[in-house]
Amino acid sequence: MRPTIALPLAVALLTVASASHADVIHACVAKANGKLRIVANEGMCKASESALSWEQSPPPPAPPVPPFKFVGFTTATVGSAGNFQAGILEWTRACAAEFTGARACKSDEVIFSAVAPQITNPDELAWVIPVFIAANTDVSGFQNFGNCAVLANGGSGLVVDGHGRYNNATCTDAHRVACCAPSK
Repeated sequence: MRPTIALPLAVALLTVASASHADVIHACVAKANGKLRIVANEGMCKASESALSWEQSPPPPAPPVPPFKFVGFTTATVGSAGNFQAGILEWTRACAAEFTGARACKSDEVIFSAVAPQITNPDELAWVIPVFIAANTDVSGFQNFGNCAVLANGGSGLVVDGHGRYNNATCTDAHRVACCAPSK
């Protein structure tokens, strides 16, 4: 008769780490009835037991969140005189209307783009969400004192042109939006 190891017991005991190796679990199985006991090493098994050991594997890592990549500027403009009103949701709607799965880019996503998309009219400005690394200083190094993605009226926000040059613009101005989509 083969010794039977109860799976629930084995699973419960998996949490008990071996004293000799954290990644290996050692146990002794009673030859008479199949009872399992966790031990520090296989040398602790009695003559009436069989030694058993297995490697403990960590659970597989969660799939990474796909990074976003800069895919281009909208043709529609956002601002009081534009196709969309100001605000981060309007920026996202404008991007999603022109690029599948896209949202407004953060400034670091534009800066660190591995492949820059071709921009029609690269001298035009596009809104971008600032990523501040210090007081009023964006990751681009540009001094920025506002964020039109969250300011309803007035103030200024960060814009970028198709050459990668940053500037401030009044939140009520109509500009295109820099869009990023998940990398595939």
